Amino acid sequence: MTTIALSAHRSGLRAALNSDWARLVDAGLPSRWHAVAPLTGCRDLDGVLSRIRERPDPTLSALLELCADDDQLAGRSVLQAMLGKLVRLAGCDPSAGLDDYVTAMWFRIRTYPLAERPRRIAANLALDTLKSVQHQSHQPRGVDVTPYPPDVIVELSAERAAMDEDAISARTVIEVAAQLGVISLDTGAVLTSVYVDGLNGAAAAARHGKSQGAVRVQCHKAVRRLAQHSPTLALVA
Repeated sequence: MTTIALSAHRSGLRAALNSDWARLVDAGLPSRWHAVAPLTGCRDLDGVLSRIRERPDPTLSALLELCADDDQLAGRSVLQAMLGKLVRLAGCDPSAGLDDYVTAMWFRIRTYPLAERPRRIAANLALDTLKSVQHQSHQPRGVDVTPYPPDVIVELSAERAAMDEDAISARTVIEVAAQLGVISLDTGAVLTSVYVDGLNGAAAAARHGKSQGAVRVQCHKAVRRLAQHSPTLALVA
């Protein structure tokens, strides 16, 4: 496999990666991949990408295991599957470019703790990459870091006490926002009580030892903060 020139001009990196991928697709699949259950039946690398979309965790898990066994093509396949998300993350980031995100993602792919985090692998890779870029690229420059996280944008409203069919997605957004420091852990717990568990103001206040007014104000401020980051909270989880 051709070594990826991460120092290439940012505007040309995506094209370079896609060109490299097209060449790899033409080369065909390694024979041993046909014996790997999630990859069985894939005719080429584009078929592997389709399988990732159909069965993300089992397929990514298999590829990461291959990558851990020094199969760079497996890691490269994971990178290609994540490329669109990396492009969107970089497009939202005023201080880091696609090269920064690709470099961080490649490191995460090669070091992903599969045994500890076997679920939501794509989301975990994206979140780890984002946090790595923020830490390495933003903070040393003294920039006020703006988090750029998940795949579903949940519209949170201070007047809405229950999320119904969006409850799971709301939980994901709240958890990711707390991990990134968009909101505090305490605020995340309050939002979960109101928007995921569906507690009314009185019940949420009792659960968290606050007044109803304090819960209302905290939710209002947090919802505004989540709204400010909604375009990126749709890229990580």
